[in-house]
Amino acid sequence: MLAAVAAFADARVAVHTRDHDQAAALVERAFAPFSIRWYEAAVERWTSIDARFERACTLRLLPGREQEAADELRAIGCRP
Repeated sequence: MLAAVAAFADARVAVHTRDHDQAAALVERAFAPFSIRWYEAAVERWTSIDARFERACTLRLLPGREQEAADELRAIGCRP
């Protein structure tokens, strides 16, 4: 679990340094230990605090929601 926390912290640094390509991979690694159900709950949480980048990265991990993630990333100025 600690590795997931560290990967998420690294992802936040990547976001703030505009290294969006690396950030998406780091978010994926951070959430790897969790189930799909957890991801769905995370999407709701990200939405509730308007964390659009984090929400989009989490959506990329959910089967069938990849296009929604790509659309959101484009909307905030990131490459999907």
